[in-house]
Amino acid sequence: MSFPKISIIVPVYKVEKYLRRCLDSIVAQTFTDWECILIDDGSPDNSGKICDEYAQKDGRFKVVHQENQGVSAARNMGLDEAKGEWIGFVDSDDWIDSEMYEVAYNQAIEVGADLIQWGMIMEKKYIHKVISHSEKIIFPIDVAEDYEPSMCSKLVSANLFKKNKIRYKENKKLSEDRLVSLQCYLAAQKCFSIGRCFYHYRVNPHSATHNVSKQMIYEEIEMVLEMENMCKNIPALNTFLFREKVECKIHAIALLSPPNFDMFRTVFSEINEDMERCDKRISVLLALRRYDFLSRIVLAAGKFFLI
Repeated sequence: MSFPKISIIVPVYKVEKYLRRCLDSIVAQTFTDWECILIDDGSPDNSGKICDEYAQKDGRFKVVHQENQGVSAARNMGLDEAKGEWIGFVDSDDWIDSEMYEVAYNQAIEVGADLIQWGMIMEKKYIHKVISHSEKIIFPIDVAEDYEPSMCSKLVSANLFKKNKIRYKENKKLSEDRLVSLQCYLAAQKCFSIGRCFYHYRVNPHSATHNVSKQMIYEEIEMVLEMENMCKNIPALNTFLFREKVECKIHAIALLSPPNFDMFRTVFSEINEDMERCDKRISVLLALRRYDFLSRIVLAAGKFFLI
């Protein structure tokens, strides 16, 4: 039995409005030796039926229907089902350029890398934010400069997951990619960054990222502390860890409603002084949050004020 070169894992939950565009962009890939594993995570809308429809039309789609367990459990199920030599992830409300996997796969073979990454375009109505890195080989010590938390902007050797037993922390609703991404960087022998943007990330106001609870922030704290433990013997990553801690505090201040200024007074003490200095500035920015169209600008501005 022959196995596909690439397994594309797509967790699906309440995305019937966007799902067809996502799946059509996968069908349109110029690289054709793939399987797409659709994990219907107990979606209450018609998303599961749409998955079945695509599987009936194209045998490269495989559908797993399960009770709702969360996106991390869905991705782990996808990893269990994957037969490909390489693993890619696509979120079901996003879409990808047609040449994405062809360019990534060919680059991986050419440079002998076991992780390939590329840029993303964040889409919200008429606002487009480009996240990209320069084209170059990346080694673990370079993570501070080139770390990209999303697994959707990567093609990773399946052996990297298997040999290092890399799995998602289940029941996590915020930043679930960050730890897995770091594990992949540190486990890889060689990574390569493509200086192009292929992935279109839809800013969905109904996603977990935009509906943050205090418990989710606590989970993110635990995640960052685990990342710190992974990097404790790599001094070159101290700057990277500092940035991750600041990002975590930004979430507590800029995403929680009402904002929580006291949540981290006993956590990440090394950056408390900076946070004290910035509290008043952030308060002014948060006053603008009542205007929905400024909410993303507020968050972006907050990052510049804090770093």
